[in-house]
Order: sequence, then structure tokens, then C-alpha cells
Amino acid sequence: MASRSAPTPATTDHDDHAGHTHAAVESTTAAGVALARRLVKESGGRNTEARRNVLACLIAAGRALSHAEIEAQLADTDLDRVTLYRVLEWLVEQSLAHRVGGLSGFDRAMRFAFSRPERRSAHAHFQCIQCGTTMCLDDVAVPALPVPGGIELQGIELAAFGYCAPCSLANRSVAAENST
Repeated sequence: MASRSAPTPATTDHDDHAGHTHAAVESTTAAGVALARRLVKESGGRNTEARRNVLACLIAAGRALSHAEIEAQLADTDLDRVTLYRVLEWLVEQSLAHRVGGLSGFDRAMRFAFSRPERRSAHAHFQCIQCGTTMCLDDVAVPALPVPGGIELQGIELAAFGYCAPCSLANRSVAAENST
């Protein structure tokens, strides 16, 4: 990959099935780029542009992103699809990101979210069943799970689904219009 500075800030609108647009998401911020650079360096692995850019994208998003969303946000870089898959796997192996499965059947796409260093414990996730927005619920405690002897538990996934705030508001507006 050619050497290049971090991607320039860009925004991407997310249109959902109801036709309304969520707030634009910045693909990078100066603080996110600096944090990504530091975390990749501290991991002990090669501090590549691709790793820094993908991690900065996840940091800035504030929610879990699909492979396609990350690829679109980093379209102005020379990151190819295979490298993106490899970088995401590396970030997960280093506990800098975590996978969030398709929770509600919205699209079943695997998503990736930044693993905040101060909150690497198990947490819940939420996915909007209308637009697919997926986010970490860091403040929701995941209960301990008593398992039978001999089982080596590797993790617990706690998933919630429903309507995100913008979809909920849009649905109420449509319902109000239809009732008049």
C-alpha cells in the first residue's frame, strides 16, 4: 500500500427502509486517528496505514459497522477488500475491535465495533429492526451464566432489538399523520 496520511474527514448518510436519513457519521476525527495510531503501536504489531485507518473509522463511528460500511467510508484510500478483511481479523485478535453478529435478522451482516480499552468486558448490543443501526450498550451488564461442569465458556452475547430513536420518531410521525 502506498504511504498516505489518514483519510480526510467525510460523512456518509445512512438511509433506512422508512426513507428517512440518520445523522451523518464522520469517518475519521483527529482524536480518533491519534488514538488509533497509539493503540495499533501499543499492540506490538506492524503499525500500518490500513490498520490505523480502519481502527480510526470504527472509533469515529460510535456504532458497529459492516464490512461494506467501512469499505464505503474508506473509499478514498487504497484499501482493498481482502486487506480490509485481514485488518478486521487482526483488530479482533488484538482486542481492539469486536464482532457483532446480525442480531435481529435485519440483514444478518457481521459488524465490527471499536473495543474501548477502558471497557473490554462483556456488554450487550442493540440493533434497529428497521434501519439496521447496531450499537454497543456498554452500560448494560451481562449476567454471569452458570454452565455445567466441564464447559469452558468463551463469551456471552446479549442482544436487544427494536427501533432506534430516529426510526421510532419517524414511526410515531407516520402514525400521527395516518390518524388525522
